[in-house]
Amino acid sequence: MASAASVKHDDAYAKPLRGACMTSDSSSATVYNDMGLEACKAVCDGNSTCSAIHHKRSDKTCSIYTGAVDMAGKRPRSRSVCYTKTCAGKRSRSRSGCYAKSCVPSTLQLSDFEVWQKEQGYWLGEYSFYGQDGEPIESASWPYPYLHYKGFIRIQLIGDCLKQRNVFLYPPQSADVCKETPAVVGTGSCGVNGQEKTFMADQCASDCDGNLAGPYFQGAFVLDTFTTITAGFNDTVNLPAALGGGLIQNQLASLPVAGQRTRTAQGFNPATGEATSVSFYIETRVTEEEFYAALAEARVEYNILPEDECGWVDERTP
Repeated sequence: MASAASVKHDDAYAKPLRGACMTSDSSSATVYNDMGLEACKAVCDGNSTCSAIHHKRSDKTCSIYTGAVDMAGKRPRSRSVCYTKTCAGKRSRSRSGCYAKSCVPSTLQLSDFEVWQKEQGYWLGEYSFYGQDGEPIESASWPYPYLHYKGFIRIQLIGDCLKQRNVFLYPPQSADVCKETPAVVGTGSCGVNGQEKTFMADQCASDCDGNLAGPYFQGAFVLDTFTTITAGFNDTVNLPAALGGGLIQNQLASLPVAGQRTRTAQGFNPATGEATSVSFYIETRVTEEEFYAALAEARVEYNILPEDECGWVDERTP
């Protein structure tokens, strides 16, 4: 027979129940309906998260909820109703008929989520960007190598929002390419001066589970972006971006090792779904001092002119 801590006594079985659900924010319920009362108690024996609840309509049947938490001692009312803990410690009824989380996402602190704690800080990265044919992208509007360029990223968590600021540095174009197409951006010389451009993205909490959403401006277009924490993992997030309802990019970021982030991004034609590009990024988290020292060193290495420092905006249209 189960202990009083794991199975409520008969005098607590008074409230009606008809196969509902009951969950907390950290566990889900497994429901066993219409079992004999003694069988219910046997299943619950020794399980402190289990409640055996007696049906009012019958003296011989009951339902069990395992992995559940009794919020305020109340029971669900129907098959479509459940109770869950809210961020504010209150309950509210959702459209689905369940008493679900009612917290306001804007009140969240992203720093409370492990994966966002891992993301924040200063990052140094090496990047490569490939086209549909598997070769490094060649761009008429940005005539610099997309193979093994450098990135400098700062990620801040401010309340419910994540703010990302990037500077990408590109080495000078090869002499062979410059012979055929001596193009540059700015006043530098092809094959002599590298170039850099900036990128920024802001997202804020879209729900109470730490997932994010926000617009991203690509030239004249506005992309809908979403970042989702992969269920069951505290080191993986997925970021798809859509334009006009079609997928334009899908990015995966993994942080299985402290201080290291690996990202890949797949590009698509949003109208046809055809694959257009893929990128591969490896990043290391550093201190603020190391970050700015490495940025200065890379600018010297790539011979970037002072007037070009943070002087060009990345519109993600290579």
